[in-house]
Amino acid sequence: MRHWIRRWADWVMANLTHPARFRPTDQAVHLRYEKAGQLLHGPAVPWNADAIVVELLAKLPPIARQRTDFVFRIPGRDPVFAEAVRADDPDGVRHRVFFRVSVPPDTVTAELLWKHRLLAELPIVVQSGDDFLVNLQVANPTVTVRIGNQSVAAQTFVA
Repeated sequence: MRHWIRRWADWVMANLTHPARFRPTDQAVHLRYEKAGQLLHGPAVPWNADAIVVELLAKLPPIARQRTDFVFRIPGRDPVFAEAVRADDPDGVRHRVFFRVSVPPDTVTAELLWKHRLLAELPIVVQSGDDFLVNLQVANPTVTVRIGNQSVAAQTFVA
């Protein structure tokens, strides 16, 4: 089939047929946060994180591979379109869809949509600075003593 006919056929399937038959399947959603250029995992997103990175891993039919069809929506904010859609396997069946958004000021439940259909709801737990300071504790303190030009870890020392 010629290249232009394949694109036209994909457009017809996407816009003129029932889209529920062609929704993404076998999906997994991962939520991470970016801090100082590193992607980190955690049960909560700290208040001072640079961004939140959401990754959808799913089997996508050819008509569902446009990044403008995927939307990440946080209540009280404008919806964000997918940043990128990348093939994950050589066959081109599994794809990764990436979103990058700023950290909300409080804990919220966000929605991941495909063509205005809900794919997943994500709770985003944001840890505030006050909560961090309240729960801050030193678990295993270690004292380091300098003897000559060496530093030695010790439990106690006499000055």
